[in-house]
Amino acid sequence: PDGGQPADALPPSASIERLPPLRLQLAGDHQPAICLESRKLTTDAADWKAAKHHVRLRLPEGTRYETGDHLSILPSNPAETVARALACLRLDAEERVRAHDDIAAAMLPIPAGEVLTAGQLLADFVELEQPATHEQIALFASRCPCPPDAARLRGLLEPETYARDVVAPRLGTLSLLESLPSCAVDLESLLPLLPPMTPRRYSISSSALGNPAECTLTISAVDWLDARGDRHLGVASTHMARLSPGVQARVAVRPGSRNFSLPLNPAVPLIMIGAGSGIAPFCGFLEERALLKAAGKPIGPAVLYFGCRSAGHDWLYRDQLLDWQADDIVDVRPAFSRAGDGGPRYVQDRIRQDRADIIALMQEGAHVYVCGNAETMVPAVEAALAETCADAIGAAPELARRWARRRFVPAGRYAVDAFA
Repeated sequence: PDGGQPADALPPSASIERLPPLRLQLAGDHQPAICLESRKLTTDAADWKAAKHHVRLRLPEGTRYETGDHLSILPSNPAETVARALACLRLDAEERVRAHDDIAAAMLPIPAGEVLTAGQLLADFVELEQPATHEQIALFASRCPCPPDAARLRGLLEPETYARDVVAPRLGTLSLLESLPSCAVDLESLLPLLPPMTPRRYSISSSALGNPAECTLTISAVDWLDARGDRHLGVASTHMARLSPGVQARVAVRPGSRNFSLPLNPAVPLIMIGAGSGIAPFCGFLEERALLKAAGKPIGPAVLYFGCRSAGHDWLYRDQLLDWQADDIVDVRPAFSRAGDGGPRYVQDRIRQDRADIIALMQEGAHVYVCGNAETMVPAVEAALAETCADAIGAAPELARRWARRRFVPAGRYAVDAFA
């Protein structure tokens, strides 16, 4: 043998220190969950901005949840967004980055002295498409040699212009920088101004009575083109929608919205109102009701108002809902905005149509739950409910709204789970 060593001699073991991933060290209480299933719920359509996905996860060891809770996700930026950022900042993905321990280090999303690639930094540690801040816009203006572009940026710093042109359309940091080809901004200048990656919450769409070690989510994967033709991908929604079985996601259980949980008595009637992925918590509610009924416990009536575009494209969990309806778990009342059949287009229209049924259930002590977009769906539903209450008590809608809030919210009979 070479060097006269015995044939069975082995080289000495290397002295290696194994450290957890930096991202995991900085994740707080977010721990790895394992994707068990991921499937698309909607059909393809060219004008859609958000396909819906069903994701089933095995939760971290020892993690438990209650039906109606949220799951907090610590995501990574989509690969396409990272590639855009690398191009804007003139970086190579494999280029290594280390922050020095100086006065600016406290403003950075990574500890001083840690070494990681530029690709890792931009993927896992910073927000790239949150609405551009005043500080970021001022930095871009100072580095922009093009007078018209610099003037435009200075104009964005005016309060009214900033609210109209940045906040309202959610003009992201990276999108703004891409629109300024003459603007030379480097990583050293921009990194202290980028917010750290923020966890996002999703309503859990399963019942803890089924398998408390697993949960499901209903993901609306944001994917749209702006007026310039640039593609924008949601951070957490893309991260979750692209999971495949066996891949990890960093998660933590969080309490749901106030009062957004099932009554202790399963005989209490339920009125559930949701649109799109807002059906998620109600799937958990109905699964729990089905399990309780199978165990021989009496359950009260439940009505689900669900809004989507059409029965053939995005009626989420249709087969399961109809099975539950056949088993007297729920009365499903859909509204299709694109059906064109003259029926109710939105859930608020169906509520107005069914106001007598809703009044009857509320008189029986029903709990009312609303889950949907905070800016559009929730206000429209609350207006329809106020009109329904106005009919019931013979008062103006605004007075009825105040009466309902004093009567139902303190009693835990009205709850909203709203998302942006």
